[in-house]
Amino acid sequence: MQNYDIANVGAYTKDTIKTPHEARVQDGGGFYYGANVAQRLGLRTAAVTRLARADFHIVYKLRSLGVDVYAAETPQSTCITLDYRTDNPDERILHITATSGSFTVEQFEGINAQAYVISPSVRGEVPLDVLEFLAKRGGLTAIDVQGYIRTVGKDSVVQYEVWPEMGRFFELASVVKTDAVEAAFLTGERDVVAAAGALIKKGAHEVILTHQDGIVVHDGHTCREAKFCARGNAGRTGRGDTAMTSYMAKRITEPPEAALLWAAAVCSLKLEKPGPFAGSLDEVRALLHSTYGYEEKD
Repeated sequence: MQNYDIANVGAYTKDTIKTPHEARVQDGGGFYYGANVAQRLGLRTAAVTRLARADFHIVYKLRSLGVDVYAAETPQSTCITLDYRTDNPDERILHITATSGSFTVEQFEGINAQAYVISPSVRGEVPLDVLEFLAKRGGLTAIDVQGYIRTVGKDSVVQYEVWPEMGRFFELASVVKTDAVEAAFLTGERDVVAAAGALIKKGAHEVILTHQDGIVVHDGHTCREAKFCARGNAGRTGRGDTAMTSYMAKRITEPPEAALLWAAAVCSLKLEKPGPFAGSLDEVRALLHSTYGYEEKD
């Protein structure tokens, strides 16, 4: 059995990013953004993914950083087009034209982590039996609701649908991650603080919610918020994945209020540049001190 601090779980995605200013193709997937964060923050990191052999360059890239990658080869990779029609990162249209299929319990045999960060792109990618299996391991489990309410509709357009098994997923997950749009769909609340509270009432134990201006965390008793301090928004894609892993990286050992500030600082640095977080631990610590007034305990 191999032991890790964090295991990032999710399909590799080949992303086409369209904005009012440009179009580009880049590597993506919550597991990829997350594994970059965890490794650069100094954690023992595993990445569990699914992808086509033609895209294995991402496996080698992560391994070169020191991440242990457990990759299932599939006939095709998941392909997503993210169309941002405005400068608001919460407003986008997604198309999924291919998927790499569903994870299985067998992919996690021999892997043990203090926290499993589960970042599926679409319903069916990480099914309930996988979460049940990981929850029994005794570590923290974090799930991103996007991979459970997203389905593929007409003309490959991603749509939100009612999540029948939500109660059971919430029961098993230590932390539920969402964004403002997804939370509004699930709760009917457009106010982010009210939406986080509504998810707690629906059974979530702890919620991390990202929105255009920052992050809201509800630990079941108290709701807290931290604003981003990014000097740009070029790295909007992967924002939620970065927030989720940076939060969980600290949540292993720290309370929600400290993990929230770490997530806000890491996300602020990531938002300034496209692609995964590529900053250093020293940069994060400096921002935590200068902007968020946070001092690490000895």
